Amino acid sequence: MTPLSCRYPLRVIWRDYLRAVIGLTTFGAPALFVAVSSVMFWLLGGLALLFAAFGIRTAIRHSSRVVVDGVSIRFTGLLHRSVTWSELGEVRIRYYSTWRDRSAGWMQLVIKGGGTTIRVDQTLDGFKALADTVCRGALANGARLDGVTRHNAGAIGLDLPTESGDEQA
Repeated sequence: MTPLSCRYPLRVIWRDYLRAVIGLTTFGAPALFVAVSSVMFWLLGGLALLFAAFGIRTAIRHSSRVVVDGVSIRFTGLLHRSVTWSELGEVRIRYYSTWRDRSAGWMQLVIKGGGTTIRVDQTLDGFKALADTVCRGALANGARLDGVTRHNAGAIGLDLPTESGDEQA
């Protein structure tokens, strides 16, 4: 198996950094000028903390890599997770719509095994190659892919081998 390394590039993630800074500034700055005992301080401070957490999550995603090799699938960076091929139990590709008519949304790849879950979304550079490698590796190791995963794999242009008795979801 050819090793594969994917990451979230700055050209995709900069908007999330911007949202975090705007939210932190919008709610954090006014919180500094109200009494600590007031409801407004706790409301503004709570919202500022929410945007700070979003900024930290964005930094974690930006500093992370997903590495696939002959031994495992690893999520590296500030957080580390790893699923070996022998532990791989479930692979799912899900579509999350942002519009009722399903015309806009994003795909998410979920990899589970050995008590560990790795989740990545389609903004990851190399998402399609990662999904293809992981789905094929799962099938080669005896895992089954449900009907929704197979449908979504087809929607992003993957041509996975068929399997008799596929689950329908």
